[in-house]
Amino acid sequence: KQFSATTFFLSETPGTAPTCLVFRGTDGSLAGWKEDFNLCFKSVIPSQRAAAAYVSGVASAVEGSLILSGHSKGGNLAEFAALVSDETLYQRIQGVYNHDGPSFLGDPSPRMGERGFGAVLHKTVPESSAFGMILERRPDYRVVRSTKLSVFQHEPFSWIVEGCDFVCQDELNPSAQFFDDALDTWLRGKTPEERERFIDTIYELFMSTEASTWADFQAKLVANTRQ
Repeated sequence: KQFSATTFFLSETPGTAPTCLVFRGTDGSLAGWKEDFNLCFKSVIPSQRAAAAYVSGVASAVEGSLILSGHSKGGNLAEFAALVSDETLYQRIQGVYNHDGPSFLGDPSPRMGERGFGAVLHKTVPESSAFGMILERRPDYRVVRSTKLSVFQHEPFSWIVEGCDFVCQDELNPSAQFFDDALDTWLRGKTPEERERFIDTIYELFMSTEASTWADFQAKLVANTRQ
């Protein structure tokens, strides 16, 4: 499990502006990335449970409307917490912002297909998105232009802004569409057990190097790759 969240009060007067709950994406730890990959075969991961509990706790302590937001895995956590919240809490959620975070194997709740949730959810992905398109089945996301290439577009500070909004385009780049279709076909063509075995095997290979972070692994890239 890897989890972090921060609550921002947008006004000094309680209840006069939405309270913004922001979930952090994955850190540099291999354990954090392993939890991400577990989304490919688990319906719920520990950080999702933590996110739901965090939103419930903050909501009980503050008044007024709420905004849930996050980047990468944080976007997935924001969306999950909104989907599984009780009805009273859900009615207070003004917006959910998932910035290039993956979707879900199945629907966490019936709200997933409701028009009302579609109006609350705002999903943005860069033009060559890979991570944010994992398991995504809905077409109602915005494609943001980026100053970087390929997977490096996952870095949100590369997203182009004009005025108070992102600069968008109509659809993903062709290479991203191809990757998304291929990955989705592979994921849905394998059983959960096969996906779990594949992911666990890759993770065990990384852990055999005794590196605990991606930085550790890259620092001795040649030696670790040989091992």
